[in-house]
Amino acid sequence: MNLETFENRVLPTKNKLFRFAFRLVGSTEEAKDIVQEVMIKVWNGREQMAEVQNMEAWCMRITKNLSLDRLRSKQRRVTDPIEQGMEIKNETLTPHERDRNS
Repeated sequence: MNLETFENRVLPTKNKLFRFAFRLVGSTEEAKDIVQEVMIKVWNGREQMAEVQNMEAWCMRITKNLSLDRLRSKQRRVTDPIEQGMEIKNETLTPHERDRNS
């Protein structure tokens, strides 16, 4: 696939891919990142893409897979209460020690 083919067959699908990714991940920024990653994957794999008959369907599949990967990685991510700005209470202190430390 050359640049002209990429511009004619892949780039026109960008908005449709964005809407699809957005429906899956629910975030504008995530959807933009996913579509950008799809474009990079397609461009980097352009030599293997020559055999692809339906480029739009192929891009949709890549978008779906990347979106699902993002959702899975978010579910696995363990959040640290300190990163979220939550205060961790020290339950080992007696009420007297807690009042003294306040």
